[in-house]
Amino acid sequence: MRNLLILLIVLLTFLGCKKVPKDPADYYPKVKMLDVSVQPDGSVKVRAQVLSEGASELMHAGFCMDTLPNPELLSGQKLATELVDNVFTCTYTSLSAVSKYYFRAFAANEDGYAYSDVKELSGGGIDTAIIPCSLAFNTLRLEPSWGQPDEIFSVVEEAEYNGLGCRFSAHTGSRSVHFTFGSRPLGIFTTSEASSPQPGYVWILMGGYTIAAGTKVYIKQLTETSFDVWLCNARVMDGSGRTLSLRLRSPY
Repeated sequence: MRNLLILLIVLLTFLGCKKVPKDPADYYPKVKMLDVSVQPDGSVKVRAQVLSEGASELMHAGFCMDTLPNPELLSGQKLATELVDNVFTCTYTSLSAVSKYYFRAFAANEDGYAYSDVKELSGGGIDTAIIPCSLAFNTLRLEPSWGQPDEIFSVVEEAEYNGLGCRFSAHTGSRSVHFTFGSRPLGIFTTSEASSPQPGYVWILMGGYTIAAGTKVYIKQLTETSFDVWLCNARVMDGSGRTLSLRLRSPY
């Protein structure tokens, strides 16, 4: 009985020493946004810092994003995978270069979650300095050229959207190039030999021949319905060993 009484006293003493927050807000984490930055490939990197874990163990941290101010928890949500010196980072891709976005961080513990301040971003898109070829506007180049000059696109159709992706064609005086994108053309895509490409991939057909898989395609959005496209030194699957480079604007 005496031992039980001693154990009870120790337990009550321990519980009595646990610090209880006076302000209800102190139960929850505190977090602040650090920065929002556009990367050369057009993706958007967001960083935030946990200032306090609150009254219980930190469970999750991440970001939410919307085109409306004060994004809600589940809107464009991304969870951070690591916390380094209380700083966490996430990356958003395929964001419009002509829209305004709002970002805010959140952190959650066993008691609940709390938001940071909001940061906004206007504009973006890829940095054209990373494109590894230089061509004049609306130009098609085949190499080796066999003495033929670069061709000029006289007509570039407006993209026709269907589900996640879109398609359009561009025409010079002697040939046509057809594009099928597996998702909205923003940022950097990769060529595919599949006629129904997955998101992030594009199928390109010229003169009945497919462009080989694995080449980067760079897209710079100009408005909601127009964009520039660059393709550099992509192998044409016609057995000739030639490569295709182009720069064009849709529509033109």
